[in-house]
Amino acid sequence: MAQKVFGDAMALAELNALVHPAVARDFEAWMKVMEGMGSSVVFREAAILFESGSNKGCDRVWMVAAPIELRIRRVRARDGLSVEAIRERMSHQWPAEKVASMADAVLVNDEMAPLMPQLMTLLEEL
Repeated sequence: MAQKVFGDAMALAELNALVHPAVARDFEAWMKVMEGMGSSVVFREAAILFESGSNKGCDRVWMVAAPIELRIRRVRARDGLSVEAIRERMSHQWPAEKVASMADAVLVNDEMAPLMPQLMTLLEEL
């Protein structure tokens, strides 16, 4: 399916129109369950949070940033995709700089800066 939709803008738009509302409904239901269990904080992960409008339901947005070549290497290791296929998928996402400019915080996940201290600082601010 990914091979079809990432090469066809209309098919991708149709798929997104089906998937994103369903994911939003499921997340809202899950969030209510978590609140009922006493959770005061929940997290939402999304590759296209702003593009899909999912950020509207978030009190804060934290972006996890990594250099593009490192991101490609990680996806190749995880999914076995070609560099070309990964770049095609990434081309449907906003540039990292644009997302970072809209996020409330940016965590650097570049295999050099320790990630956990950055995360703990943000969690303490909540």
